[in-house]
Amino acid sequence: PWCAYFVSAVLDEAKRRGFDVVHDVKTGRAVKHWAEAETRNQITCADFWCLPPEMVAGLIFIRTRTSRPVTDADRVRSGAKQVQGHTGIVVSMSQDRGLPGFIAVAGNSTGAGHSYVRGSGSVALEHYGKGAPGAARLVGFIDPIGVASAFINSAKV
Repeated sequence: PWCAYFVSAVLDEAKRRGFDVVHDVKTGRAVKHWAEAETRNQITCADFWCLPPEMVAGLIFIRTRTSRPVTDADRVRSGAKQVQGHTGIVVSMSQDRGLPGFIAVAGNSTGAGHSYVRGSGSVALEHYGKGAPGAARLVGFIDPIGVASAFINSAKV
């Protein structure tokens, strides 16, 4: 559960440093970050891939476990709260073999996406390529500051 605690601690540190953090959830459950986020601060996967690269740093990703069915992500988006998952903070967009992706830092990680390899437990960088198993289980993203979600909402008007 400490991947979610890690995200909560990062948000606390951001607040301490003067950022106006609107997502103030303290939890050890990754999917609870999604469930308790304001709807206006939830970013769908489709919208995330359309964001300018300079707007993704600091977003929180939420995904379900790779050892569980892909449909778990749909269950979480539909309101299920008792689903195990993983979370972290997006650092940047990336390209891997011409496919878009993102790099994140996460707690309780192997650096290979948490549940891909046994022996997790550190803070590490993870790469999620669009269409990879981890990316297929993405529930969505949370904008703890509100800038990226405001950009998306203004583009939809």
